[in-house]
Amino acid sequence: MKTPATAHLLLSGLILAGLALLGPRLDRVFTHSSPAQIVVHADQTLAPVNPLLFGQNFGPWMHTTETYVAQTRWGTTQVAAESSDEPLLPAFASLRDDRRLAILVVNKDPILAREATLAVEGFRPAGQAQVWLQDEQHAGTELPAIAVAETFPYTFPPYSVTLLILEPAPQSHWILWAGLGLLAVTLAVLAALGRWVWRPR
Repeated sequence: MKTPATAHLLLSGLILAGLALLGPRLDRVFTHSSPAQIVVHADQTLAPVNPLLFGQNFGPWMHTTETYVAQTRWGTTQVAAESSDEPLLPAFASLRDDRRLAILVVNKDPILAREATLAVEGFRPAGQAQVWLQDEQHAGTELPAIAVAETFPYTFPPYSVTLLILEPAPQSHWILWAGLGLLAVTLAVLAALGRWVWRPR
């Protein structure tokens, strides 16, 4: 028959084993309750890189090396991306030849989805972005487009690679409109001067 001391020892051992198993999961839940911060500095360009690292091998961007060299001439430029407060959620980004911004985010957590706030600097995105997902259920699958802005939230599934393709906002033709406005003002001034010069005396 076991003594009370032995029973207490066994119970303490079971409790410690349970805490050892559940501890990392509880730490993830309580430590990472706030969204991660991912900042993409599209105005801080780095060395040109192989776009295969930044989503060119997802869906319609899948190319062989020969096709890739012929179509892009290695012109894609890496831009600075950081997720300083979340080591399990690294982010990478590149400015593509078609002027779109590709953001690749890896969620290394095998258990939990990670919520993040993405901020884009030096790039004005259009209203929507394409989403491609690689995980256990998706093999480079395109998901429904999402609404984006210069700052927007997104939740990354556990143990996944997510590619976001941001379209650039249409460029405003302010120079053309400014020229037309100046021309209109000039014509109005000339018309007023003409009436004053040629008015009956």
